[in-house]
Amino acid sequence: MNPAALLVGVLLPAAVAGAIFFAAWGLGSKAARADASAPAPAAAIAIGAAGMAGFGQLFGWQFLPRESWLWLLWVFPLAGLLGAVEAREGIPATLRFGLRLTLVAGALALVLRKVLWSTGGELQWQKLAIYGAVPLLLASLWRALLTPMGAVVGAGVLWLLTSATAAMLLFAGSLKLAQASGVAAAALGALAVACWLRPSPRAMAGAITPVAVVLSMLVFLGIEYGYAEYSPWLFALIALAPMFGASGLVRRHWARLFLIAIPVGIAVALAFRTYDTSAL
Repeated sequence: MNPAALLVGVLLPAAVAGAIFFAAWGLGSKAARADASAPAPAAAIAIGAAGMAGFGQLFGWQFLPRESWLWLLWVFPLAGLLGAVEAREGIPATLRFGLRLTLVAGALALVLRKVLWSTGGELQWQKLAIYGAVPLLLASLWRALLTPMGAVVGAGVLWLLTSATAAMLLFAGSLKLAQASGVAAAALGALAVACWLRPSPRAMAGAITPVAVVLSMLVFLGIEYGYAEYSPWLFALIALAPMFGASGLVRRHWARLFLIAIPVGIAVALAFRTYDTSAL
């Protein structure tokens, strides 16, 4: 891919997300930045819109693609819209879970339908159960762990997990999926800056469900279509890394980010050992 096109594909989602945060969170107003109650739905919308823009820029605006992974173009806005509703304050727990379940079901139907239910074959119930449960569990786990860490650190952890996933997908031979993950990481970079300007843990948490679903789909696609020579459990190590920062012995949020980075770095390093660098 043309390096210039790749650069635009990364900068565009950051710019789109940044523009949404600037408008929705009032980052140009000193009074607004002093208010910690920024709207959480804006984070989900920013991730969805930025992801769609970056993905379309990199891989083309194929609205009815033939290849399964290209349907990620629609997963981003779906995650943004349903994630925005799910992030609204006062939503009943049952409705929130229903929205997450609808999002996961829609994402699986878009990008993994051929894997789960091939033409003339039987529905792969075991895979469906695993691929459906993982993003639901991650959305709940990350929300519980990252929100108490504060807005900036929470956004930083999301960026770290997404960037590490991009590296892992690259080492699995899935360059295009790695680039798609990089698009999400660029949007999360804008989230981190916005959270620094207007720290709002609840607003930051609005991005968690969309990120959990998008990353899960990317990883599942990498497992199904990639050529990884490392254990897929390394993805689990990255996904569960926020648990390492949940220790009550560490009070400083930035220290928790460092603890989370340790297992993430180990997973990436182990995956890199299996990567054929002669192709570089």
